[in-house]
Amino acid sequence: MVWDNLHLIKRITFENLRINAKLILDGLAGNIKAGENTENIKF
Repeated sequence: MVWDNLHLIKRITFENLRINAKLILDGLAGNIKAGENTENIKF
């Protein structure tokens, strides 16, 4: 898989994502940043 500005990363789903036992319900809570080349990221 190639990850760069020319290739779109899409349809990613995080289910039951936990960091230090805390359930992460969105990118902000998990300190996860999606760039401009991402689409349809779900938690």
